[in-house]
Amino acid sequence: MKDPRNYLRHFNGRGIILGEAEVSKETRLARTAVAKGSSEIRDANIIGYTTIQDNALVLGGTVKDSLIGGSSIISGVPYINNSIINGRMVTGNAILFNAAVTGSAVVADYAVVLGKSLDEPIVITDSARVYGTAKLIGSFTVSGDIRISSGEWNRCPRHLDLGFVSVTESKLGCMVDCCERRVEYWLTHGPKLARRWGWTEREINKALDAVRFVCSK
Repeated sequence: MKDPRNYLRHFNGRGIILGEAEVSKETRLARTAVAKGSSEIRDANIIGYTTIQDNALVLGGTVKDSLIGGSSIISGVPYINNSIINGRMVTGNAILFNAAVTGSAVVADYAVVLGKSLDEPIVITDSARVYGTAKLIGSFTVSGDIRISSGEWNRCPRHLDLGFVSVTESKLGCMVDCCERRVEYWLTHGPKLARRWGWTEREINKALDAVRFVCSK
């Protein structure tokens, strides 16, 4: 009878390797962790009840009690605990606990994402980007073409996607695409800059209204 245990155990940690998964010798794959599918793991610490699957690529950091799947890329030295990652990328020194990253979302740099639990997580989805020194705490969803680069948030910042530009509330004032300035700066100097960028007067007025709206108290 054929042995049903069709898997390998990684010598560094005794974790399970299934299918076409590749795990480098520098990686620690704990006994309760699984690498499967076409995933690849290098220079990482995979501990607890973690599964790395699909086409996920893990190139560093610590992953504990989490599911990493899809075409996610984990790089740098992030710490991911009790989370589900099926997004574009988690990189840098980011810390995620009780988080779900899906779609083409990115968490990077020194961002911290602390959900209440896996039943009440912080969800980062669509093309959202959380980076810089941003800190998200609580249970809410960050979605759309939104960028959060600083400050501590217990709710999703107000945000409008106008098609030609994305406008997001920030702690400093307002983020227009990836440029963060005080509201007064955008209202005073924004039109001149926008004309250089080739915006129409109608687009400029819509953007100014969006700045006033998302940053209203």
